[in-house]
Amino acid sequence: MTRVHRLGLALAFCGPAAFLGACEAYGLPADDAVFRAMHDELGRTMRRLRLGELSRPYFVSYTVRAATRAVVSADFGGITRKSSWSDRIVSAAVRVGDYRLDQSNFISRSRGDCRPVVEDGALEGEYDAIRFALWQATDRAYKQALECYSAKKAYMEKREAPHEADDFSREGPHEFLEPEAPETVDLDSWERRIAVLSGIFREFPKIQSSLVSFEARPRTVRYVDSEGSVFRQSASIWSLEVRAKAQARDGMELSQNLEYLGRSEGELPDFEFVAEKTRGLATVMTAWVQASTMGAYVGPVLFEDQAAGEFFAHLFADQVSFLRVPWEEDEQRSLFAGGALSERLGMRVTAPALSIRDDPTMARYGRLPLFGRYRVDSEGVPASRLRLVERGKLLDVPMGRGPLPKRALSNGHGRSTPYSPPVGRIGNLIIEADSAVSRSDLKERLRALCREQGLEFGLRVLNFPTIQPSVGTTLPDPGWVYKVYAADGREELVRGLQFAGTGVRALKDIVAVSSDVYVHNYYQPGPYRENMDFVPASIVAPSILVQEVELKPIRTKPPKPPALPHPYFERP
Repeated sequence: MTRVHRLGLALAFCGPAAFLGACEAYGLPADDAVFRAMHDELGRTMRRLRLGELSRPYFVSYTVRAATRAVVSADFGGITRKSSWSDRIVSAAVRVGDYRLDQSNFISRSRGDCRPVVEDGALEGEYDAIRFALWQATDRAYKQALECYSAKKAYMEKREAPHEADDFSREGPHEFLEPEAPETVDLDSWERRIAVLSGIFREFPKIQSSLVSFEARPRTVRYVDSEGSVFRQSASIWSLEVRAKAQARDGMELSQNLEYLGRSEGELPDFEFVAEKTRGLATVMTAWVQASTMGAYVGPVLFEDQAAGEFFAHLFADQVSFLRVPWEEDEQRSLFAGGALSERLGMRVTAPALSIRDDPTMARYGRLPLFGRYRVDSEGVPASRLRLVERGKLLDVPMGRGPLPKRALSNGHGRSTPYSPPVGRIGNLIIEADSAVSRSDLKERLRALCREQGLEFGLRVLNFPTIQPSVGTTLPDPGWVYKVYAADGREELVRGLQFAGTGVRALKDIVAVSSDVYVHNYYQPGPYRENMDFVPASIVAPSILVQEVELKPIRTKPPKPPALPHPYFERP
């Protein structure tokens, strides 16, 4: 029996005194009152929880997320918010039935998707407070599971729904322990920097509103389950965001943002870099409000840097994630957006020159930090490296513990927030190509394609605003788009375009990629339309040239611009 299996058995069935002995024997923190409370309540639940003759739980997991949050934001040079606080979120997941059939993978009309039950955990009196919160959450989760299980079986009988895969995979118990996340945040220092960054917008009269915000969230996640898995993982998040809005003369509203994400303060860029990028954003937005609109377009499009990252985020990452689509009792609501590539294992899904892998264990790509890294997923399964696409063919997909007809086991990609069940999704996605060209050659290829197709110009997309992330099977509206004239290569900024249903087919139309890559750190939205649970993710992508993409003008009627200009810029 391996060390991990011995540990799992020791923790799953020992009493309080034996638990301390098991901690000492297997390297767990015996003085960790939170772990002790989680273990003790889990043991009581598995031994005694039952309502009459109804099913006992066959699996229970507890997760405790403890965080210190520090936030400061500024608008037009003035601080609008500065605060810090601590919180602790306790969640319980209870399964009834068995591994083949339980209440999961089903959204009932009355109880929703039976997601984990969440309680706020008190910050004082750790052991007793945690047990109390877990007891409350477990009771609610168990009763909810029984209702969902009954509704699911009735649904299956009524619809004669085929049960093509088990509901939950069997995984060996695992142990992973990291030190707790450090909680030190110098908020006063960040207040000064945020005020200066926000003040940059005082130089740009065309910007109607702006916001610069910083958030530090040192966070430690603890997990135990009835199979014996246990982990403690640092899951800290540090973010810096710059937002700006403006309005063209015809009333069209324009917005852009910069977002920098890291797992520690040292992974955020330095002040001078962000100040330069903030000034650059304001400069381009000033030109953007005066840019012309254009009509419909069908032709080659060059996606660069952040735009290339978002291209792969929407058309690949989201489409190989969330593949176990639950039954919905109320089919009219369609609450779950499953990935579009669920039936394409073994088929070609991208251009044959591309290969794609996912490696959550990578901390950096070169010298650049990867936001999507983790060592163990939300279900206690160690993260693993995946070869997803080889020369255009889809070979594998991210898996949690919800099996698919062609995939029975987790590969350590079951990820979630406290408010949703884990689903298979990416960590660090890396796009590679058999051959690549320089950035200048990529632009020349764009011009050449335009000449071949008899087009006056092609389009170059630089970014997608991520102020309101979305999940779907098509690309959202782009941000900065430039015409690139075929004859002489000159460029012209335009506005008011949207993609006309550009979907996963565009992955096959990639005809060239750049030799340099861009690390796109972002939050991947989840599959639930009413609760888009975001998890950290990274995409390492080259700039790409797509042979044919269709865009059309935005036709919505814009609001009128303000009757008077910004008062700051009319001072005598």
